[in-house]
Amino acid sequence: MFDTYLPIPYLIGGGQISNVFYDVSDPEEPIVTFDENLKDLGYGTKLLIDAVGGLETETDQVKIDLSRANRWGVVKFGVKFDTRDASGGGAPLDLVIGGLPGVDVGLFDEGPWETDFNNTVGGYYADNKGILKALTALGSTRADFPDDGRVEIEEDIISVYAMQTIDMDWGNIILGLRIEDTEYKTVGSKLVGAVFEPLSFKNSYTNVLPSAHINWDFREDTKLRLSFSTGISRPSYIEARAAAAIDPIGMAIGGGNPELEEETSWGIDAAYEWYFADASVLSVTLFHRAIDNVIASSNEKVLGSIYSDIA
Repeated sequence: MFDTYLPIPYLIGGGQISNVFYDVSDPEEPIVTFDENLKDLGYGTKLLIDAVGGLETETDQVKIDLSRANRWGVVKFGVKFDTRDASGGGAPLDLVIGGLPGVDVGLFDEGPWETDFNNTVGGYYADNKGILKALTALGSTRADFPDDGRVEIEEDIISVYAMQTIDMDWGNIILGLRIEDTEYKTVGSKLVGAVFEPLSFKNSYTNVLPSAHINWDFREDTKLRLSFSTGISRPSYIEARAAAAIDPIGMAIGGGNPELEEETSWGIDAAYEWYFADASVLSVTLFHRAIDNVIASSNEKVLGSIYSDIA
């Protein structure tokens, strides 16, 4: 579970400063000056932005493991059922904008901003806890998630595995197979024209993941290990959510993609180990990894007004 609540006073308006001068010829010592005192400026528009975000996740797991000796060594079986439900919004953050109650943030000055640059603008530290107490005293409360930012996620994973250890005079061989079946559902919203409409998306996939390991004991103090492995990495709830978070201040919209596929990988490893003294080992390892369906963020320009009237 994660939960974020950050009320941010946002003061905007033009024409408050005069005789602005700037010099950025030295990027390590930029200079910006004006006649007025920063904390004494009068702003035409005073807003309060509630940055809210959170996902509450409930998880239930049932796992059974069995093992039995056989003529080759030991065989192990297992099954696990994993169900997860998450609900919330603002993943990672939603910005809810309203009017700022009658709080003079300039009264919460805690001294000049300490910086390696020139603080010629008169930046200062603010007592954020004090501002929050003042806002609370005036009846300000945490904003709820906007409807277009709400999200619900359900995920069910069933996995079974079998592993056989084969004992040899020179070491052992371990062969394994894991099968994972994933069902995923996310409920959020989709922008159709200029209207957000409910969106429900389901996805499912099954992965077969073999593995093999060879442990070869050349001598009591020298070993060679060879392995082949496969794996998957599912998209995070934030990456696969069916919702978008609007940031009118940063002029950005961040959303998930419920059609994301899982990342798949395979790899080989080879390691030589020499135990040349007590509690001492010299190891040389070579490895190779290949990853498909790599998940990454992408950016493109869109018309902000289709998401929000204030964008």
